[in-house]
Amino acid sequence: MEALNILIWVVVGLAAGFFLRMVLKDERGGWTPLIVGVVGGVIGGWLALTYGRRESLPASIVAALAGAGVLLLAWKLYAIRSQAAR
Repeated sequence: MEALNILIWVVVGLAAGFFLRMVLKDERGGWTPLIVGVVGGVIGGWLALTYGRRESLPASIVAALAGAGVLLLAWKLYAIRSQAAR
């Protein structure tokens, strides 16, 4: 695994988390959307590299974005559900 791939996944995940934080205008989240986005980006990128085409950087970037999006959506749904339970 190349360090450049990991850096790209982190940047893509960070951008996804930042975008979600801006779109939702959620001041309560703080750093959480950014961290969740980075983790999702790394997981998605790793899955693309492991099970997809190893030489395809665009596919890896798309998978990192998808992984960040899925994990951020799951985090947001969990936050909404736990807030409704209170």
